[in-house]
Amino acid sequence: MAAPALDASPAELRQALGQAQVSFNCLREELIKMRNKLNKFKAKVAPRVRSRALKSIAQGLLDAAIVTLAKKYAYFYHLWVPSGIFPLHACPPDFDLHDPIHYQTPESKAIANSAKLYLMVPPELQAQTMKYEHFEQLFTSTVNGEHGNILKPVKDSVMQLFAHLSPGLDLVALSDWRKRMDNLAFLSLLKQNPANPDEAYTPLAPILFEDPSAMNVSSLFKNKALTQIACVLHFGKGILTGKKKGGPPSRGQKLKATTMPEGIIAICCTFARFLLSGDDEFSSTSSQTGISYKKDFEFYIELL
Repeated sequence: MAAPALDASPAELRQALGQAQVSFNCLREELIKMRNKLNKFKAKVAPRVRSRALKSIAQGLLDAAIVTLAKKYAYFYHLWVPSGIFPLHACPPDFDLHDPIHYQTPESKAIANSAKLYLMVPPELQAQTMKYEHFEQLFTSTVNGEHGNILKPVKDSVMQLFAHLSPGLDLVALSDWRKRMDNLAFLSLLKQNPANPDEAYTPLAPILFEDPSAMNVSSLFKNKALTQIACVLHFGKGILTGKKKGGPPSRGQKLKATTMPEGIIAICCTFARFLLSGDDEFSSTSSQTGISYKKDFEFYIELL
């Protein structure tokens, strides 16, 4: 139905108004029929079944919110869920997450980590989340499932990430963990005495320092590789090749990252050590090198 022209005559306006009235009456009749069908359907469905259906819809929305929350938590704060944070409790009034007193004992640390998670939950979902019996399982499984998703673009860019360390570092060996296992060039970035096979891997590996051959405290966390890993996480693989458009959004772009919290720095340190190690699969504790990535990640968080 076309609208009448601005200079339409009174007769044309009356005709258009009549057509509009007819269309309105037809639509109204359709809505009445639809409402009657809905009422008949409701009458056939037991109230308990309707209640369960509505509850299922509400839980679906809550599950989606929890999954989004877990992805942000894994990226910004903790690559693994800290122990002792469940069941989730309301954050105490005036709780200061930055007060060192909250991180002096395992018990106080668990309370602080739980408070941090609680404050991440949208206020309108906090009450539902604390009562939801599947929250811990869904949240934990989502965080654990994010390890591979966060690591993938970094692993795909491994040769560019460590190119500044060549020619001393065999870039071809970066794609084959077997070639890295006993390679002194790689071990020298992970151990202070790479020639000693009995020396344990140290969390404060040389690769974390600006100059791996001069491990000065002031240069800790300043190696170029760490910066480039953070850039890949935030902006995507194209940041290393100068590609500004195209390709899927990065993890940081999906989560609207605008800052560089301690969790991301700890992820960069953990991934840098893994990519240089003789480990094939990323896990909390390696079965090949024995590196405890989870324990070392938590060490970086405390240090930061």
